[in-house]
Amino acid sequence: MAEETLILIVDDDPDAVTTLGKILKLKGYQVEGAVTAAGAITRAKEKFYNIIFIDVRLPDASGLEVLKAVREKSEDTVPIMITAYASIDSSVAAIDQGAYSYITKPVNIDQVLNVITRALEKQHLFMENKRLLRELSKANEELKKLDQLKSEFIATVSHELRTPLTTTLGIISNLLDGVVGPVNEKQREYLTMASADSARLGRLIDNLLDLSKLEARKVELRKKETNLTALVDQSLFQLKAKFEEKKIEVVKAVAGDLPLLLVDQDKILQVMLNLLSNAIKFTPEGGKITVTAKKNNQSQVESRIADTGIGIAQADLPRLFQKFSQINRQVGPGARGTGLGLVISKEIIELHHGRIWAESALGQGSSFSFTLPIE
Repeated sequence: MAEETLILIVDDDPDAVTTLGKILKLKGYQVEGAVTAAGAITRAKEKFYNIIFIDVRLPDASGLEVLKAVREKSEDTVPIMITAYASIDSSVAAIDQGAYSYITKPVNIDQVLNVITRALEKQHLFMENKRLLRELSKANEELKKLDQLKSEFIATVSHELRTPLTTTLGIISNLLDGVVGPVNEKQREYLTMASADSARLGRLIDNLLDLSKLEARKVELRKKETNLTALVDQSLFQLKAKFEEKKIEVVKAVAGDLPLLLVDQDKILQVMLNLLSNAIKFTPEGGKITVTAKKNNQSQVESRIADTGIGIAQADLPRLFQKFSQINRQVGPGARGTGLGLVISKEIIELHHGRIWAESALGQGSSFSFTLPIE
């Protein structure tokens, strides 16, 4: 490794440059010298040096100027200051400006060899980290491209599916209405099942299209002053039949002093409906769901939907807001979903510069919270 190491010695004493250079060459290093700041800067601009020893005091400029030029040329070069005892303060100042270390005059060769070894180790680690970061950045860019292609593919396929699905739903509806003739009970049962599954597929397609637009930041928020309490009431009203079907107790604890928020009403209502629908799905019959909203101490309104459902394992919490993530929350047929509702909710809240998170434990229920800034 020594024979591949190029060292530049910058000192106004030619004899010191020659003597130190000979010793380092005997150790296998490639060595060059310069006795002025201008000469050192010229050399540093022309080629790469692994290590540059720089005398603090030079005849035509300060060693700090050489240090600055070296740092500007290459962050991979390791600068080491050479100083007399009377100028140690200057070397310490140089370290603050990017020098790796300093050696004192008269030069102790063991000290020099030791600092070279440590400097080369530092340089190797630094350059290896840069290489790994470049590879990681390249891999990350490739993943982003693949994710973009996947999103575009999903959006295209979803869009193409929407038209024939709409036609199918229309035909099933006409059949159920007896437009093309009477329907017996068995036929009606099958058609009703087909209609329900088609409607479910339609909701999935709508979710996929919504998500692709949100991820591409192609959604224009229609913000206006909004009373969050009114959105809570509206979401509870829309899901009233589902609450009653499972005999779930609903507790609303919304602070009376909530300020108006500048948000897209439809999008925040969509978030509330997503979170409440999840709570209903995973709360057993006779359970309880609590909806709260209050101002926190960070100039935000914080809303929380807590249930007494089956809960979520701690290991699964980080996957909740990932696309198509499946976690172990089975409570019967139809309980598992695509997870898109939570992903869409996350995108909407973050688009409003808020935050969304979940807290849970198996058998102890779950709570989903989000914040919205007070503007």
